[in-house]
Amino acid sequence: MMNAKRMVCWMLLPAVLSLGACQRQAPEQNPATAAQPLHVVEVRIGAMRDGRPVPQTSDAPILVNVALRGAAQGQVLKARLLDLRDGRQVGLVERAMTRSDQFQSLRFDNAAGWPPGRYMLEVTLDGKLASQQDVDVMEPANSAPRTGS
Repeated sequence: MMNAKRMVCWMLLPAVLSLGACQRQAPEQNPATAAQPLHVVEVRIGAMRDGRPVPQTSDAPILVNVALRGAAQGQVLKARLLDLRDGRQVGLVERAMTRSDQFQSLRFDNAAGWPPGRYMLEVTLDGKLASQQDVDVMEPANSAPRTGS
């Protein structure tokens, strides 16, 4: 009789353990730690002085700072500078993103100086528009106005 009870207990033990294992749930993944795709968080145009933007002058390069967050997987960050007078592309910077949560400093140079006027900066990430902003370029305060463009 004792052996029969032990035998029943040993037979039921695996069934009880397997049912208990079925009740367990996988730990939930915290959304904050889940890898998000790389995305543009902020785009700032121009140099900064004492935490304030400096007016863009024709004799200085156009500086662009792009903050990105998320997991990089070779996405392409592209910044185009367009002259709004005629729609011409006057600058292009492309970079392949290989690091997550990064900050990119981009620079647009013009050896002859930027003609005063309005430009548009388009920033895309893998071909999707992330930011579009106007840039006003002015003559430096200490120079004579230019004639023509």
